[in-house]
Amino acid sequence: MYNTQTDIKRSWKGTTDGGDLGQRSLIFFIRMFGLRIMYCLMAFTIPFYVFFNVTERKAIIKYYHEILHFNNLVSFFKTFKNNYLFGKMMLDRLAMMAGKKGKFSVKIVNQDTFDKFTSSEKGFMIGSAHIGNFELAGYFLHQDKKKIHSVIFGGEPAGIQKRRDMILAENNITGITVNKDMSHIFSINTALNNGDIVSMSCDRILGSAKNIPVKLSGKETHFPMGPFILAAQSNVSLLSVFVMREKTLHYTVYVKEIKVESDIPAREKAKNFAESFAREMEKILQQYPDQWFNFYDFWSSTD
Repeated sequence: MYNTQTDIKRSWKGTTDGGDLGQRSLIFFIRMFGLRIMYCLMAFTIPFYVFFNVTERKAIIKYYHEILHFNNLVSFFKTFKNNYLFGKMMLDRLAMMAGKKGKFSVKIVNQDTFDKFTSSEKGFMIGSAHIGNFELAGYFLHQDKKKIHSVIFGGEPAGIQKRRDMILAENNITGITVNKDMSHIFSINTALNNGDIVSMSCDRILGSAKNIPVKLSGKETHFPMGPFILAAQSNVSLLSVFVMREKTLHYTVYVKEIKVESDIPAREKAKNFAESFAREMEKILQQYPDQWFNFYDFWSSTD
């Protein structure tokens, strides 16, 4: 049922393109020219990015061809749309850093579910994936009842991490950095025991964590076991949260409680969490097929 990380070979590096200077420059230009002009300017860079990032291009073509069943030619051209959407969402994230939150509108589906859990004394977990624009969840689901502890990758440049920490703090969010010695597990358990919220990515395997084979869109892939076994062993609820772009400056946030049988062994419960989470991912991808942003061969471990 479970494999080790050494069984899975994936090419995603886990770092943000552009570096600290690139992010600061884009924030400056967003403040200077506004988002709509930046969208237009960015459109000219997309063909170069698609053509010169061969591994990423092949992975997205495979997604459109083998998962969504478009022919090779259509799949190739759809990579441009996919990259352009991703670029727009990157600019939207930077616009938030630039203090442009008021420019955006949002609709939250199942707001009452989120409010119910934030009003309880018990901690809970939020599961995310690299579809849509999850980094905006903290802005759109802002609340003061519980602190959100976001589990984040620690390999970014110092400037990016510092700016990210500052923005997170302004929205009642603190970061828990993934460490090779697995010490972040203690921070996660402490947060849940204190009745707080822990937010984690549930679709990418990092570090030495074990993984769970799961069917996604008809093909077997592997999800990290960490988020699901933590929820199972801590006996806390897991919510899926997907932040999907509708049109310029408008998003829809989908909140859903992942319900599984409670009186079963933790490992079986973790497996059920993973499978149910995958089903929620599928539902969202059916509505927003172009907002898939895993730029590596996500299903390669089963080829």
